[in-house]
Amino acid sequence: MEWYGGNLFEEAKSTRDFGTMIRARRKERSLTQKQVASQIVVEGRAISQSNLADLERGFAPARPHLIEEFARVLEINRDLLYLAADIVPPEVAEELRRLTPEEREMAWGAFKKVVADAQAERNRREEHVVVPTLLTWPYSALVHDPHRVGEVWRR
Repeated sequence: MEWYGGNLFEEAKSTRDFGTMIRARRKERSLTQKQVASQIVVEGRAISQSNLADLERGFAPARPHLIEEFARVLEINRDLLYLAADIVPPEVAEELRRLTPEEREMAWGAFKKVVADAQAERNRREEHVVVPTLLTWPYSALVHDPHRVGEVWRR
Protein backbone atom coordinates (compact mmCIF):
# COMPACT_ATOMS: atom_id res chain seq x y z
CA MET A 1 0.00 0.00 0.00
CA GLU A 2 1.37 3.40 -0.92
CA TRP A 3 0.57 6.51 1.05
CA TYR A 4 -0.22 9.62 -0.93
CA GLY A 5 -2.66 11.54 1.21
CA GLY A 6 -4.63 11.83 4.37
CA ASN A 7 -5.62 14.52 6.82
CA LEU A 8 -2.19 14.91 8.38
CA PHE A 9 -0.51 14.85 4.98
CA GLU A 10 -1.43 18.53 4.55
CA GLU A 11 1.19 19.30 7.20
CA ALA A 12 3.76 17.21 5.36
CA LYS A 13 2.92 18.79 2.00
CA SER A 14 3.47 22.28 3.36
CA THR A 15 7.10 21.62 4.30
CA ARG A 16 7.91 18.57 2.19
CA ASP A 17 10.68 17.39 4.47
CA PHE A 18 11.46 13.85 5.53
CA GLY A 19 10.90 14.33 9.26
CA THR A 20 7.51 15.97 8.84
CA MET A 21 6.38 13.27 6.43
CA ILE A 22 7.26 10.38 8.72
CA ARG A 23 5.78 12.15 11.76
CA ALA A 24 2.53 12.90 9.91
CA ARG A 25 2.22 9.32 8.67
CA ARG A 26 3.05 7.88 12.10
CA LYS A 27 0.34 10.03 13.69
CA GLU A 28 -2.12 9.19 10.92
CA ARG A 29 -1.63 5.51 11.71
CA SER A 30 -1.98 6.24 15.48
CA LEU A 31 1.47 4.86 16.23
CA THR A 32 3.80 6.04 18.97
CA GLN A 33 7.44 6.83 18.35
CA LYS A 34 8.34 3.80 20.43
CA GLN A 35 6.17 1.51 18.28
CA VAL A 36 7.70 2.77 15.03
CA ALA A 37 11.27 2.85 16.34
CA SER A 38 11.03 -0.80 17.36
CA GLN A 39 10.27 -1.74 13.73
CA ILE A 40 13.02 0.34 12.06
CA VAL A 41 16.03 -1.96 11.89
CA VAL A 42 19.57 -0.76 11.17
CA GLU A 43 22.45 -3.23 11.25
CA GLY A 44 20.28 -5.83 12.96
CA ARG A 45 19.05 -3.54 15.76
CA ALA A 46 15.99 -1.34 16.17
CA ILE A 47 16.63 2.40 16.33
CA SER A 48 15.90 4.21 19.59
CA GLN A 49 12.89 6.37 20.25
CA SER A 50 15.19 9.37 20.69
CA ASN A 51 16.78 8.68 17.29
CA LEU A 52 13.31 8.64 15.72
CA ALA A 53 12.46 11.90 17.50
CA ASP A 54 15.66 13.45 16.09
CA LEU A 55 14.74 12.24 12.59
CA GLU A 56 11.22 13.66 12.87
CA ARG A 57 12.53 17.05 14.00
CA GLY A 58 15.21 17.14 11.31
CA PHE A 59 18.08 16.93 13.81
CA ALA A 60 19.39 13.67 12.30
CA PRO A 61 19.91 13.10 8.56
CA ALA A 62 17.87 10.59 6.62
CA ARG A 63 20.02 7.91 5.05
CA PRO A 64 19.00 5.52 2.25
CA HIS A 65 18.69 2.48 4.52
CA LEU A 66 16.47 4.48 6.91
CA ILE A 67 14.33 5.73 4.04
CA GLU A 68 13.76 2.15 2.89
CA GLU A 69 12.85 1.06 6.43
CA PHE A 70 10.41 3.92 6.98
CA ALA A 71 8.79 3.27 3.60
CA ARG A 72 8.27 -0.37 4.62
CA VAL A 73 7.06 0.25 8.17
CA LEU A 74 4.84 3.27 7.50
CA GLU A 75 3.71 2.09 4.05
CA ILE A 76 4.82 5.27 2.32
CA ASN A 77 5.91 5.47 -1.29
CA ARG A 78 9.69 5.30 -1.01
CA ASP A 79 10.23 7.74 -3.87
CA LEU A 80 8.30 10.41 -1.97
CA LEU A 81 10.53 9.84 1.05
CA TYR A 82 13.69 10.06 -1.03
CA LEU A 83 12.49 13.32 -2.52
CA ALA A 84 11.54 14.68 0.92
CA ALA A 85 15.04 13.79 2.15
CA ASP A 86 16.65 15.48 -0.88
CA ILE A 87 18.30 12.21 -1.85
CA VAL A 88 18.29 10.68 -5.31
CA PRO A 89 17.05 7.07 -5.13
CA PRO A 90 19.94 4.64 -5.80
CA GLU A 91 18.44 3.17 -8.97
CA VAL A 92 17.86 6.67 -10.41
CA ALA A 93 21.44 7.67 -9.60
CA GLU A 94 22.65 4.51 -11.35
CA GLU A 95 20.58 5.26 -14.45
CA LEU A 96 21.85 8.85 -14.52
CA ARG A 97 25.44 7.62 -14.40
CA ARG A 98 24.80 5.50 -17.49
CA LEU A 99 23.56 8.47 -19.55
CA THR A 100 25.72 10.60 -21.75
CA PRO A 101 25.92 14.31 -20.90
CA GLU A 102 23.52 15.05 -23.79
CA GLU A 103 21.03 12.46 -22.51
CA ARG A 104 21.26 13.90 -19.00
CA GLU A 105 20.54 17.34 -20.37
CA MET A 106 17.50 15.99 -22.24
CA ALA A 107 16.28 14.18 -19.11
CA TRP A 108 16.69 17.33 -17.03
CA GLY A 109 14.80 19.35 -19.65
CA ALA A 110 11.95 16.83 -19.65
CA PHE A 111 11.79 16.94 -15.85
CA LYS A 112 11.72 20.75 -15.79
CA LYS A 113 8.91 20.73 -18.38
CA VAL A 114 6.79 18.39 -16.26
CA VAL A 115 7.36 20.61 -13.20
CA ALA A 116 6.47 23.77 -15.15
CA ASP A 117 3.34 22.13 -16.59
CA ALA A 118 2.25 21.05 -13.10
CA GLN A 119 2.79 24.59 -11.76
CA ALA A 120 0.82 26.07 -14.66
CA GLU A 121 -2.05 23.66 -13.91
CA ARG A 122 -2.01 24.64 -10.20
CA ASN A 123 -2.05 28.31 -11.17
CA ARG A 124 -4.94 27.71 -13.56
CA ARG A 125 -6.95 25.96 -10.81
CA GLU A 126 -6.19 28.74 -8.32
CA GLU A 127 -7.51 31.37 -10.75
CA HIS A 128 -10.90 29.64 -10.71
CA VAL A 129 -11.26 29.50 -6.94
CA VAL A 130 -14.36 31.36 -5.79
CA VAL A 131 -13.71 33.41 -2.67
CA PRO A 132 -16.88 33.80 -0.60
CA THR A 133 -17.74 37.30 0.46
CA LEU A 134 -17.72 38.11 4.14
CA LEU A 135 -20.99 40.02 3.94
CA THR A 136 -23.92 37.94 2.80
CA TRP A 137 -27.60 38.55 3.25
CA PRO A 138 -28.95 39.41 5.79
CA TYR A 139 -25.72 41.07 6.92
CA SER A 140 -25.11 42.72 3.57
CA ALA A 141 -28.37 44.59 4.12
CA LEU A 142 -26.64 46.49 6.93
CA VAL A 143 -24.25 48.02 4.46
CA HIS A 144 -27.11 49.43 2.39
CA ASP A 145 -29.57 50.27 5.18
CA PRO A 146 -28.13 50.54 8.71
CA HIS A 147 -31.66 51.22 10.05
CA ARG A 148 -32.56 47.55 9.41
CA VAL A 149 -30.20 46.30 12.16
CA GLY A 150 -33.07 45.28 14.41
CA GLU A 151 -34.83 43.48 11.57
CA VAL A 152 -31.71 41.51 10.71
CA TRP A 153 -31.11 40.36 14.28
CA ARG A 154 -34.79 39.43 14.85
CA ARG A 155 -34.70 36.80 12.09
